Amino acid sequence: MWVLVQQYQRFGKAPEPVSVDQAAPVENALGLGPWVTLQGELKLQCGSVIQWRHDPPESWFFGKVASSYIPAFNAAGDRFYLLLFHGDVNCESMPKGPLSGVLIGVNSRLRSTLQDEGFGFPQTKVPPMVLDVSANPTQMKKYLAFCVGFQIMSLWLAGRFWKKYRAKQKVVQNGAFLGTQS
Repeated sequence: MWVLVQQYQRFGKAPEPVSVDQAAPVENALGLGPWVTLQGELKLQCGSVIQWRHDPPESWFFGKVASSYIPAFNAAGDRFYLLLFHGDVNCESMPKGPLSGVLIGVNSRLRSTLQDEGFGFPQTKVPPMVLDVSANPTQMKKYLAFCVGFQIMSLWLAGRFWKKYRAKQKVVQNGAFLGTQS
């Protein structure tokens, strides 16, 4: 949860404007990156969209598509972006720019997972980047509220059932077993 608090504090009031020709990936082990608006036109590769799908029963509640990755290049073709959207998106109807989201580098886990699915990363001067278009302060507030609510509920449940749990444990006094209480 502390990671979410740190990320929320780093967002600021508005996304930082960054040119698609000057953006650079942030190397961070926790996957935290700046909230940016990419200024400039991106060439979307709509024929290479990658979608992760939910299996039942998750698909019954959250839809069939969990997330969509849309590959994109800047105009010069020397910077490669994966635009991450939660859910299903139509690539052809997307605006070419500007897009806001959290900008991070492609970590080794994501790279190997995508390569196992048959996706090839192009050779560019700058390492590939992911722009999580669905990440923003509003989404972060939802995650934080869920985490706080989950912790409060866990503490309440632990306090509620602790006495019953302790009463059913074996009673041992001075090393001698005295039985269990029911």
